[in-house]
Amino acid sequence: MDQVEPASEIVKRFVTGAMSFGSISWEAHTTLAIAMNRIGAKSNTGEGGEKPERYASNQDANNNLRSAIKQVLVPKLTFFRCICLTAQEVCCIS
Repeated sequence: MDQVEPASEIVKRFVTGAMSFGSISWEAHTTLAIAMNRIGAKSNTGEGGEKPERYASNQDANNNLRSAIKQVLVPKLTFFRCICLTAQEVCCIS
């Protein structure tokens, strides 16, 4: 067992699929983000992005609403700076 990577390190590589809150519900999208943040993994905003109120950086660590990966449509780069400042990863699609 001493050669097995700890679970806390393994989950850092877990990533949800890219799902916009239009394809599921806002509540489901937010719950996925909170759950992935709690275990140290990453959620992906999908093409629909996320509501700006979820960008706040002063969120409670156990209830962090931010998705770590921001998916951005190239024509919608007007919000790009705000999105980049709150993302761990950015996925640009055309």
